[in-house]
Amino acid sequence: MVFENLKQIYFHKYLKNKELNQFYLTIVLMNFGISLISIFVPIYLYKLGYSITQILFFFFIWALAYIIFLYPGSKLVSKIGAKHSILLSTFFAIIYYLGLNFIDNLSFLFFILPAVNALHALFYWHGYHTLFILHSDKKQRGKEIGFSYILTFVSVAIAPFIGGLIAKETFALLFGIGSFFILVSTIPLFFTRENYCPNHLTFKSLYESILSRKEKKDILSFSGYAIESIIQAVIWPIYLIIILGTYVKTGLIVSLTTGISLLGIYVAGVLSDKYNKIKLIRIWSVFHSLAWIARIFVNSMTKIFFIDSYKGLTQKLLYIPWEVQIYKLADKRKYFEFIIFEHLIFQLARVLILPVLMAVFFFDFYPFVTTFIIAAFFSLFYGFIKRK
Repeated sequence: MVFENLKQIYFHKYLKNKELNQFYLTIVLMNFGISLISIFVPIYLYKLGYSITQILFFFFIWALAYIIFLYPGSKLVSKIGAKHSILLSTFFAIIYYLGLNFIDNLSFLFFILPAVNALHALFYWHGYHTLFILHSDKKQRGKEIGFSYILTFVSVAIAPFIGGLIAKETFALLFGIGSFFILVSTIPLFFTRENYCPNHLTFKSLYESILSRKEKKDILSFSGYAIESIIQAVIWPIYLIIILGTYVKTGLIVSLTTGISLLGIYVAGVLSDKYNKIKLIRIWSVFHSLAWIARIFVNSMTKIFFIDSYKGLTQKLLYIPWEVQIYKLADKRKYFEFIIFEHLIFQLARVLILPVLMAVFFFDFYPFVTTFIIAAFFSLFYGFIKRK
């Protein structure tokens, strides 16, 4: 019944948009390649002997490099176009993932690869948001975001398990296969014309936005996402491998819980276009915060499965209306400059929180419990997003 409703609500309507079709196909291929690898990067570094404090420093360099490259990078994106920006991002992604193969023998790569990954993230997300804003239907964005999630569901759900099977044998092959899918993912974008985005941003206007009182709520909301998501991306995979012990089990549990979150995608997409998004965000942020508290008590594969399934559901129920609201805010401003502002806040928040997390693990006083409580607290910040 759910899948029949999904078909009626999404597929007949949204596959008529040629630009979005190509965009969706790119997302499917790109996310499959990234999902094969991404969860295993912190685990890979951990297995090489890096401490969690050092791994957090690795991602601190990434966030700091992103801030440094943001202004000149955004200027380049406006000149080459959104699609070429995504294409450029794939080359940095490939350099990053292939470079990880040599980090054990070439220790200086530990300081260089995060900057390469920052360039990948910068060019990808600027192009991604620009294309979606330009070609999506303002009145149907909840369903369209949900549709993009559903299209990637199968590939993203199964990718961590496949990645775990490959990682069990060799990380070099895993990084190679992931890089291949990342590269070919951009081909569908170039069946239609490039999309350019004007950028009149100056250092002064960016600085004024950060200090502006009217941006305070958005800054808090963006910071909440940035902090919660970096803990999810770095600390949670390491915690999983410590509890589960193998790459295959880790990949399997992530795949299973990702699959279950499909129900959350379906419900969130419908609710986001029908009901007050701010209220939805505030309600689901509380439930999402509780998922982090529950993670404190997981110590077996069964508990991880149930708690992470719950978190996956609440995450989708929270993320979709939150993303819809962000695009709504971007529509009312100079959208490209708003994207730059949003991502600057993301990385500033991470640059501030990562040293705190490094200290937590360095002094080793209930570090995982403390970190999960921090994530739970900042999950509540999603609800600060402005109405208009």
